[in-house]
Amino acid sequence: MRYLRSVLIAAVAVGALVVPSSASAQINSLSVSSPAHLTADRSMAVTLTYECDPGWNVAFGDVTVRQLTGFKQAVGFGSFFNSFPGVPCTGAPQTSEVTVSSFGSFTFKPGKALVTATLTVFNPTTFAFDSETTGLVEIHVRR
Repeated sequence: MRYLRSVLIAAVAVGALVVPSSASAQINSLSVSSPAHLTADRSMAVTLTYECDPGWNVAFGDVTVRQLTGFKQAVGFGSFFNSFPGVPCTGAPQTSEVTVSSFGSFTFKPGKALVTATLTVFNPTTFAFDSETTGLVEIHVRR
């Protein structure tokens, strides 16, 4: 009987992680600030600005950048991760800076670039996750 009770508790816990979060928005806004700035190693510092509901914590964010210069394309990815359980949402605008490194043979340069960003928040009470994505955004890159 103890074994069955443990299995039942484990099944309920796993089910709580699989159930999608409620329909209300936990992330009220997400944007990428322009301009982004090149770093000394030709990576790019991209700032995310977001607003999320109190009671939720910022878990992590991902940024993908694509930049065309003539016939050359630089592509990069960067992310940030906050230690469990994350940084509490305040209900006011908050920012996180993400370093995006290019992979491949071409590096980022000053000019225009296309960015997609995703932010994921976590509710430590319900163990639910929620994510928001910006879509494709054009930004300017400066030194």
